Amino acid sequence: MKVLIISPTPTHPTNAGNRLRILSFCELLKQKGIEIHFLYIDNEVSDIAVMDKYFNNNLYIFNPKKYLKSLNVVYTLRHFIYRKKKRFIKKIRNVFFSGNSRYNYSLDYYYDPLLDHYIKNYLLPIDFTHVLAEYVVYSKAFLNFGEDVLKVIDLHDSLTDRYKIYLENNKVPEFYSLHAAEELEGINRSDYAIAIQAKDKEYYQPRVKAKIEVIGHITSSKKIASGDHNAILFVGSGNTINIDGINHFIKNVFPLILQENNACKLIIAGNINGGIQKILLNENIIFTGKYDDPENIYNKAEVVIIPVIYGTGLKIKTIEAISFGKAVVTYFEGLRGLPEPSPELEYCKLAKTDAEFAYYVLQLLADKQSRKTIENNAIAFIRDYTKSNIDTFDKIFNQHVIIND
Repeated sequence: MKVLIISPTPTHPTNAGNRLRILSFCELLKQKGIEIHFLYIDNEVSDIAVMDKYFNNNLYIFNPKKYLKSLNVVYTLRHFIYRKKKRFIKKIRNVFFSGNSRYNYSLDYYYDPLLDHYIKNYLLPIDFTHVLAEYVVYSKAFLNFGEDVLKVIDLHDSLTDRYKIYLENNKVPEFYSLHAAEELEGINRSDYAIAIQAKDKEYYQPRVKAKIEVIGHITSSKKIASGDHNAILFVGSGNTINIDGINHFIKNVFPLILQENNACKLIIAGNINGGIQKILLNENIIFTGKYDDPENIYNKAEVVIIPVIYGTGLKIKTIEAISFGKAVVTYFEGLRGLPEPSPELEYCKLAKTDAEFAYYVLQLLADKQSRKTIENNAIAFIRDYTKSNIDTFDKIFNQHVIIND
């Protein structure tokens, strides 16, 4: 078997939830002995040398500007017109439209047509059994492959009207946002679509012919050593949702904690430090920056906080913290896509208010037995959760397309 993965998101450095998810899929494919080829659409900060080594030189990098240099002037002219048209559409929308008409785009708006030329030139000669596209906006790539290739989309999140979550929180919309019919059209280009949570499957499956399966996140479980008894940790990338979440915590929760424990330190790690000028400051905050090994971050604190207050989709950083056997405190948003902790298996602390959030943090810092119970439950939960996701993953990638003569 040979699998081609098409992604606008790199696997390395693995410093964001979506990168971690993509890498976890690659790890599973490697464990199954499947040959992986990775087509990276170059538009983010990445470590190409590490990626090339990881994929055993089966890494392909699509950069439109660089690729155009190898083509004749006709392609250069076509691409110039394409880019001008795209900018014009966006400008007109921003000036004259609002709501859906302004922020939702057509399915293939984000897809560079030159990518088809690249695929046909470099990848079609390879006999792939499966093609996996990261995000539905890259489903057009499937049209380059025959019916004998199994086509899979990793949806990551619902992109229908995604802009609304930002406007509702007085933020400028980021990332992809589609009309509902456009997203469904993209899903129907696939044989399988992987939803990140059960409610997405419930919505999609009656509306599409593609088979929808749910894979939350795949991770190993490893309980790591405890850190500073007076430290709490937040790990995240520098997107608006994370910055707003940690600022909410610093403004509304951290002062309540410091009233009871003025020695408590908040460690903030990851790419979120790139937006440090947007984060509220406090003398009890420590910024550690980017990291290569997550174990070296999660072992710095006893308690991990997930204070995000809005968003969409599964919070992979929640799962990552739980997988290390850490005591996690979160609001409901940090558990989206996961079952709520029960009295029988309280694998994290779910706070309904800011005061409750502060109370749980203080309790877990002070009470070793309570913390140990949560840590052990976290490992038990993640093992069952991961096994279910792996079984679904195997079901998809053990499939082959059979063409009837």
